[in-house]
Amino acid sequence: MPEFYDDIYEYLDKNEGRSSVNSKNLEDLTYKICAHTGLDLERAKIVLQAILNEIRSNMLKGNKVSLKGFGAFYIASPKTGTKERIFAKFKPHDSLLSELNDE
Repeated sequence: MPEFYDDIYEYLDKNEGRSSVNSKNLEDLTYKICAHTGLDLERAKIVLQAILNEIRSNMLKGNKVSLKGFGAFYIASPKTGTKERIFAKFKPHDSLLSELNDE
């Protein structure tokens, strides 16, 4: 469990340079949702779960999920011989790539 800070900005500053979101730090993302929205921890978990489940559900239906300014999640299924393999893909938005590459 992360430390609690009196000041939201102190928490955000301390955690700003951390690695990307993955299963190990989804809890940190939940706490950031709390800090930015004022939601309690349980509601923030519900919000995060709902967002990730919605992305997953739409991808499983074959839909492309686009988040403006961030990128798109989609399913790619290239033919490989007689078997078809399915891959989850993410294509970052050009503006996100520019920021990441300091362009």
